[in-house]
Amino acid sequence: MKISSLFSFLIVCISLLIPLHGYTFSWNELEKQYQQFEYTPDNPYIQVNPFGRNPLVAIMGFSLENPASVSLVIKGKNGEKDLITHFSEHKKEWTIPVYGLYPKHQNQVNLIVREKGKKETIYSHKIKTNAVGASQLWYIPKQAPQDNLFYFASGGGNGPKGIVFDEYGNIRFFFNPHYDNNYRQTHILHHLLVSDYGSGIIEVSSLLGEKLKAFRLPSNFQSFQHDIGEGPNRTLLIIGTDKSSKGSVLNKETSLSYDKILVTDLTGKVIKLFDMATILNPDRDIFSNPIDIYGYADWLHLNSVKYLPEDNSLLISGKHLGIFKIDYETGALKWMITPHLELGKSGAYGKRPSIADKALTAVNAQGKPYPIDVQQGFQTADDFHWPMMNHSVNQLPSGIISIFSNNGPLNNKKLKSFDKSDVLFFKVDEKKKTVQLVKRIPLHVYAPIASSVVPIDEKEIFVLAADIQDKNTNSSVDKFYRYNIKTGQKQYESDIYWKDYFFHAKPISFQKFSTVDIRPK
Repeated sequence: MKISSLFSFLIVCISLLIPLHGYTFSWNELEKQYQQFEYTPDNPYIQVNPFGRNPLVAIMGFSLENPASVSLVIKGKNGEKDLITHFSEHKKEWTIPVYGLYPKHQNQVNLIVREKGKKETIYSHKIKTNAVGASQLWYIPKQAPQDNLFYFASGGGNGPKGIVFDEYGNIRFFFNPHYDNNYRQTHILHHLLVSDYGSGIIEVSSLLGEKLKAFRLPSNFQSFQHDIGEGPNRTLLIIGTDKSSKGSVLNKETSLSYDKILVTDLTGKVIKLFDMATILNPDRDIFSNPIDIYGYADWLHLNSVKYLPEDNSLLISGKHLGIFKIDYETGALKWMITPHLELGKSGAYGKRPSIADKALTAVNAQGKPYPIDVQQGFQTADDFHWPMMNHSVNQLPSGIISIFSNNGPLNNKKLKSFDKSDVLFFKVDEKKKTVQLVKRIPLHVYAPIASSVVPIDEKEIFVLAADIQDKNTNSSVDKFYRYNIKTGQKQYESDIYWKDYFFHAKPISFQKFSTVDIRPK
């Protein structure tokens, strides 16, 4: 019975990918440990950090005499809210992933067993954890938490590569990627941890930390750290550069960068490649000087891509030009949210047709178009401005599009800019080819790089504002916010101080982690 319990959990992992060597434990070793004794809810099998890469996770295994559902409660310390995970299935053999433990703490964990027709039984246990490597990271809540929410973030430089905070400022998940590379980033995708090392290596791990697969990207493709998106059919949307790609920029042939989207499966097999240089026009000098210090033309600076299953399309943020939507099947451009400038041609060398008809017309709440200076970005209206130096495009369930607008500085001084960042919400009418700014949330800070905005639900939005200069400490600070979308009221704020900044962050659910891990599709 016990063998089938852990074996079923193993099937979750190997059904996704064939695991590689290099982790601390194997499932065979864990199974041998489990087989040494009879484990019950009163005396369960517990293994902390089973794969040696996350000291704040564990697995718990036990058998029941009769089928029952169970719940796992990690008691909050110092009066903080408990973390409760429910497993509704009724069965006799259980292997439970435990997420959200406190570091360097004797965690009190309650196991609640609910057998049909009987009173629930509570079994209390202690799980001791070690410290995590974040001694120079300070998370300071500036508002009392109202909900038991958790945020996953990944940093640049030498900082944390996969970390979850609660709103009290505690670290509750701390993932260490396998390879030693200062610029690695980790994303939670398809309920897996996908690490991008910026050196042609992508690693896929389980949320427990087991290394499932590592693959190399094609030799001519260099990934870009900002984002990897979730594609259809468990694919990855990897932003990067084709090092052989060239085009005409500022009337000169040059190499192009950060303008490709590579689609692979979870083993690294290439499905397709989207070349934004053939879809758009690299010779559009709008927000930023397109030639970077390495001689490449960073004309678009892709930083996020989202797959929209309802119409089989990709929603894309390009920092230097705006927001775009393309057809996933054909790569055809559907529309653009961008100033109406330099739209008379397309293609890497400007030899393809005009894309002016794909630029959405900005309209007010009554559907009336703004004057030409607003359409071109030389002026702003009280209730409209284009996204500028933008990051992290998302779509709410209602279809409203959200974006983090860094807002500057802009290379083209004729364009109207702002000295503070904000979050913008756009309503697109694809039939009328119009776009309306339905909400703007000013942040009152300037985030010069990265940053993200992710819907929590239809009512609330989560915001990371990265690398803000703090006059009081003469250093930079990252900020986490929650805002009510309708009222624009700030619900929560925290400051994070450390030696670098986060590239991206988003709210996560430990409940979803747990149920997906033990019940594969």
